[in-house]
Parts: sequence; structure tokens; C-alpha cells
Amino acid sequence: VANNLVVFNMNEKYFKNKNAVITGAASGIGRTLALELAKMGTNLVISDINLERLENVKEEAESYKVKVVSKKCDVSKKSDVKSLRDITLSNMKDVHFLFSNAGTAAGGHLESFSNEIWRNVINVNIWGMINLVNMFIPKMVEQGFGHV
Repeated sequence: VANNLVVFNMNEKYFKNKNAVITGAASGIGRTLALELAKMGTNLVISDINLERLENVKEEAESYKVKVVSKKCDVSKKSDVKSLRDITLSNMKDVHFLFSNAGTAAGGHLESFSNEIWRNVINVNIWGMINLVNMFIPKMVEQGFGHV
């Protein structure tokens, strides 16, 4: 379904020649978002835990003649997010947009979820966002703009 997603109300002028960081960019909504932004002229730093699929998205996005940097990143790991921030800032002067798209879910009956399953969901979906905000917001504050 996400491969056929059409992103509405996205003004091309607003995104052209801007820089965006997208987590969870190897598939689904993240992939579609990356390609739509690239089509509008947005430079990208894309990340995911699936490096093989991420590299495919990178190649597709580069066909729109924008700068694309890919980085394997598990957002639940602060060290991975720090590395993502560092590679972003070494390749892009500013960070205009941060799309915290990485997420995970558990299938099955709620009563069967182990603490390990809950821990993983919370680490990715909640701590992942916290890690991203803690690493990228200081740069956005310093530059005086940015959207999460």
C-alpha cells in the first residue's frame, strides 16, 4: 500500500534545496517519503536497520539528482543515533527536517507478549524518538529553524 502512497499538500518550493533526515527509510512510508522528497529536490540522509533495502532506496532517490547519504541506524541505540547525527552534520550544513519514521510492532495476542517484546517496542518507538530529538534538536535550535 505505501508504495502507491501519494503525498498531498507538499509544496515543492518548500522542500527544494533543503535537507531531511528520515529514519525507517528502507520500506513502506519511509521509502515513499524519501522518494517524494527527492523528487522535489530535497537532499536526504536516510537510515534503517536493513542496509540492503536502504541502499536500493538510496539509488532510486539519487536518480532525482539530489545528494543522498545512507546510514544503518537502530534508533533504539543512542550510539547509532549519535553516529547518524554526526554523518548528517558532516554531509549537510543544516538540518531542515527530521522524520522519525522508524518503528516496530509485535503481532499476536497482547497477553502473550513477553517483557522482551515490550522492551523492544518501547525502545524503538519511544526511546528512538527521544534519542533523535536529543541528538538533532540542538542543531535545529542553533540554526534557528527545523521541523520534526
